[in-house]
Amino acid sequence: MLQRMRRNHTRDAYLDLVSHMREKIPGVALSSDFICGFCDETEEEFRDTLSLIETVQYDMAFLFAYSMREKTHAHRKMQDNVPEDVKKARLIEMIEVFKRNQLIKQRQEIGKHHLVLVDGNGRLGETQLTGLTDTNKRAVFPALPEISVGDFVVVKVHDASQNTLFSEAVGKSNVQSFYKEYRI
Repeated sequence: MLQRMRRNHTRDAYLDLVSHMREKIPGVALSSDFICGFCDETEEEFRDTLSLIETVQYDMAFLFAYSMREKTHAHRKMQDNVPEDVKKARLIEMIEVFKRNQLIKQRQEIGKHHLVLVDGNGRLGETQLTGLTDTNKRAVFPALPEISVGDFVVVKVHDASQNTLFSEAVGKSNVQSFYKEYRI
């Protein structure tokens, strides 16, 4: 599949790279794009994609059913021959596998500290603030008078859902101080 998609790496080389990144950068967040239903994709190849998603346990992924794009190698040389109903069913299954693993990854954040760049109010309005963590995850926490949009805040995660880390603000910080105190 990777060769047909004109990718110059193997699954094993990719998994080695992931392992190396996680060894060198503990807590690194990984994101990727996946398509299902590429030209000639077999059921076995699709299962390989699912097992990769399970193995790596991505923090974020963008998942799509393949559609032919003009001016690409596939458009010029290949046939879009995976039926649309198969693509849709595979996409649904791929999303389910990713979401299940994403929730596991989110729950692993409970008890951890993150640096958050505050970008606004949460769904509860002025009583709640939200922002993205240093690993690009959405965190929400009760508002404190000394914290404003644009501030960096250390939060401690106490609960997690599919897409949100529920947290408590520990206090304002900056990148250098956070990494000295919490990551080294």
